[in-house]
Formats: sequence, C-alpha cells, structure tokens
Amino acid sequence: MANFHIAFDNDDLALGYYFEASKNDIVSYININCEGSTINEISSPRCNQAYIDLFIPQINNNNFLFIVYSHGKPNCLTANGNSFIDLDFNVHHFINSFFYSMSCHAGENLGFSLVDNKCHAFIGYNDIAWVLDGDYSNLCMDCDNYGIKKFISGSIISDAFEQMKNNFSTQIDFLEQKGEIIYAAYLRKNRDSLVLIGNKDLEFNLF
Repeated sequence: MANFHIAFDNDDLALGYYFEASKNDIVSYININCEGSTINEISSPRCNQAYIDLFIPQINNNNFLFIVYSHGKPNCLTANGNSFIDLDFNVHHFINSFFYSMSCHAGENLGFSLVDNKCHAFIGYNDIAWVLDGDYSNLCMDCDNYGIKKFISGSIISDAFEQMKNNFSTQIDFLEQKGEIIYAAYLRKNRDSLVLIGNKDLEFNLF
C-alpha cells in the first residue's frame, strides 16, 4: 500500500486549471492501479511552508511519494506567490521520499538538494517547462504524468524515465506531422530539460 502526497496550486490564475487537471489524472490512475493506496491531496491553501513543516515530519519515517504540480524556481517550488518547498528551509523533511515535480527549474538546484538530504530520487525539469493549451493540453498532461505512471506500473525509475522521454519523442513526432511546429518545439524543450537525480534502481514496491 503506497503513500501518495500530491501538491497542486489550483488557485494559480494562469495554470491552476492545468495543475488541477494533472492532479485529477494521476489520482484516477492511482485509484485504478494501486488498490489500497492512500492519497493526500494538498491544494493551494495548504501549499505553504507552515503546512509542509508541520505535516511532512509526521510521515517521513516511512517511504512515501510526493508529486507536485506548481510553479518552480531553481531553489524552490511556489504557490500563492510564496515558496512552500525551499532549498534553504525544508528539503530535509523529504527523507525517504520519491519526489516528482512537473515545475519549472526545480531540477537545477532543488532536486539535487533533496537527494543530498536523503530523498530516494527526483524527477523534474531543470529549465522552463512549457504547457500546451487548447486541444493539446491533454497531450501535454500525458507527457508530464507518463513517468510516474510507468513507475507505478512496475518499471524501475531509470526505465520509467527513459519511457517518459520516449513518449515525449512520440508526441513531438505527432505534432510535427500535424504541422504544429511551435508546439512540437515547446515539447522538445520540455523533454530535453528532464532530469533524473538519485537512486536510478528505485522500485515502486519500496513504497
């Protein structure tokens, strides 16, 4: 029985709809494929340092998965205009976690600091991450959630990461065939910004 914690900034004016839809997509997948797992949804009002600093130490004696859909910077993840996970303040709380962040820049510094503080592994972007809109929003969401789904389905994390990148490539080819050159370029930039940090042999059954 895995223990999932999912932070999503649904109140963000620009991308709140996408963050929440991404959360709903992965929650649906977990419910179908991980019977008996627990899911703690952390929406915008609880995406703050006070909540993280109080709650995460209560659970980090055991292995857990932490998934984030929010804005990011090299040293932190943000919601409501403020950081709620920050390299300088609270990364040490995420000992024993697998951290999956679909946020801009988090893989530059934050991901390394998390792993240095005994987070098992981190997947995220080390540059700006683009969101496709309109008819291609779901395609973008599929790419963002592909890695965590493959990990849940049994692939070790390094294989799940490679399958995630391969799926990006497939969708990039699809967009190019449709003549959507700009969208394809955005997705290629996302793919090339993906990083996996930490234990590359991590398995889902640890959780």
